[in-house]
Amino acid sequence: MDVVTAAAFAGVSGVKPQALKHRLKATARTRILPWQMRRLCDAPDPQTLRGRRDRALLATLASSGCRVSEVVTLTAAQMASRTGRFVLQVVGKNQTAPREAPLSQEAYMLIEAWLARRPLASAYLFTSFAGRGPRATGQPMSPTAVWQAVQPHHGRVVLHGLPHGFRRFVGTELAKRDIRQAQKALGHARIETTAKHYVLDELEVGLTDGLY
Repeated sequence: MDVVTAAAFAGVSGVKPQALKHRLKATARTRILPWQMRRLCDAPDPQTLRGRRDRALLATLASSGCRVSEVVTLTAAQMASRTGRFVLQVVGKNQTAPREAPLSQEAYMLIEAWLARRPLASAYLFTSFAGRGPRATGQPMSPTAVWQAVQPHHGRVVLHGLPHGFRRFVGTELAKRDIRQAQKALGHARIETTAKHYVLDELEVGLTDGLY
């Protein structure tokens, strides 16, 4: 591209968001409520080996805020206990040093229950099954396999943007309590990223009750 053409492109103003509002995703910032997440996480059948894995997987996603790419590579060595509580030590996107992500006690117990029943040893926490059958492998799940684990239960509750919806859920719930803790859990370098994508700009009802 020559200098004149480049200058001509540079002089073209961008499209205003208002002009594209009909193309914006209406569900991009849809609030996922705790009871909805609970319903989804309880959906897999704990009587089956695959169901045990999926319960542990969903609880980890719903309590850690980790990206799917981080969860599928988790190993037992990345789980740590601090004063009776649990964290995951993960290296995320654009990070060079591990960060700590929260892990609920429920998720930890479900992981331990899954590992106790898994017939094959593996360095990875969440391993795949061969085809659609019950034969477990020692290979880590792929991001596609995570979606396939969530998809059968997706109809139980409308959660948009799964499996990233789990990360959005954790970020939003933590940000309501302490936005800096949400920033640390999600591994955002800038708190503005947390505020932009994980804090819903909803009016809290009842704010004016008792004002006078």
